[in-house]
Amino acid sequence: MLTEFLRINIRRLRTEKGLTQEKLAERLGISGKTVSKWETGGSAPDAAQIVQLAGLFGVTTDELLLTAHAEQGEEPLAEEKRKLQLLTGYYGVTPLMLAQAAETTEEVAKA
Repeated sequence: MLTEFLRINIRRLRTEKGLTQEKLAERLGISGKTVSKWETGGSAPDAAQIVQLAGLFGVTTDELLLTAHAEQGEEPLAEEKRKLQLLTGYYGVTPLMLAQAAETTEEVAKA
C-alpha cells in the first residue's frame, strides 16, 4: 500500500516539478535507475530518502505516503488510503514509521 502511494506520488510530483528521472536522481545523489525502480514499484526509497523527497517536492512525508492520486487509467486509491489511515490511527503511528517498519521487515526477510 505505501509503496503504491509512493510510486504514484513520486512520478506525479517529479513531473509537476518538471524533473526527469535523471535530474531527480542527481539531486538525491542516486542513480536514475533507482528512481525508475521507485516509479515502477521495483523498489522503494528508504526512510531517509522519503524525508529527502518530501523536502525536495515541498510536501510532508504524510502527503507523500498517504495522498492517493490515481494515475490516468488506474482505479482510484480511496480504499487503500482508508485502510492506511485506519492502520496509522489504530496503532498510533505515522506513515513514515510504517515505512521504516516495512523497510526493517524487508531487511530481516533478506537475511
